[in-house]
Amino acid sequence: MLFMVVLAALALSLYFAVRPVYAGGVAELQESQQNTDSSTAQDNCEGEDSVPAGEVLWHFILNGLDPGITSPIDGHFVFDSAGTLDVSSSKWNPGGDTHHFYVFTTGDDTLLNATADIGDSDYNNFVLSHICHGEEVEQSVEASVAESVPASEAESEAESEAASGEGSQKAGEGTPEGSQADSSFLFNGSGPLATIAFSLILLASLGTLAYANVKSVRSRNQ
Repeated sequence: MLFMVVLAALALSLYFAVRPVYAGGVAELQESQQNTDSSTAQDNCEGEDSVPAGEVLWHFILNGLDPGITSPIDGHFVFDSAGTLDVSSSKWNPGGDTHHFYVFTTGDDTLLNATADIGDSDYNNFVLSHICHGEEVEQSVEASVAESVPASEAESEAESEAASGEGSQKAGEGTPEGSQADSSFLFNGSGPLATIAFSLILLASLGTLAYANVKSVRSRNQ
């Protein structure tokens, strides 16, 4: 009888030694993968479906469900920026002992923890398999417009000020010229017409002066 009790106790202790660390109710992400930062991930994502631009795919795998579950399992994934995302498993094997979860975040984030509702089943592993990044997002139309509007306003203002300055200068130059008499413009101008007229007048004055001198000398000699 004593031998049977010892044998039963040994069998019971062996059962608890080999069973999963977390059993029944909730499966929890491996502690070593908690606080994973996607910005440092360099996983090989070949074979995965394309990830939308600007998003990050987190692929989780839950193994060793006993008994297996052949329907979606609710998962809860806690991120630093995105908060808690509730995503159910979308793929599992025929026996239902392995489930896959595909979780998307907008941009890089830090995974704080993850759990899965497994009811009465036991499990032996719940892990983050890999992280995949989509292509970088080009600047949005709203952001482009927001940046271009101040630049356009500044450029338009500069052009307006330049045009205003040129108009004022021309107006200032035109006013005194318009108020001068024709004769003043004729002698003070710098054009060829003014130069020719001034030369003719000067030549006529010199001719008149020379004629008067010659006439005066002749009058004295007679």
